[in-house]
Amino acid sequence: MTYEQIVSQIKAYRHQHQERLREQAVMDHTQASLMAFALNDPSKMPDLYKAYPFLRGLGTDESKAPNRPAQTNSAWQNDQALLMQQAMLVKATLQRKKQQLQGR
Repeated sequence: MTYEQIVSQIKAYRHQHQERLREQAVMDHTQASLMAFALNDPSKMPDLYKAYPFLRGLGTDESKAPNRPAQTNSAWQNDQALLMQQAMLVKATLQRKKQQLQGR
């Protein structure tokens, strides 16, 4: 290989690496937004092809696409109530510590 070919190969590899990093960043951001949907209001969470529209062009069959597990309404309400209860306990603990520090 000549020097120019080596430099060309290195540039191509760096370009491919940067593209992979961009793709990973987009996927990470999309995953974070989907997790926010799932936590705050699971009923508004978009389906697989709305969240990842590029899957339509990859020849995947929508009927064979894995569906997210159907969580009953009462199950997520129980989870949400438990989360709220834990959040209130943390808030009460922080307030108690704040009062103890002010009392000194």
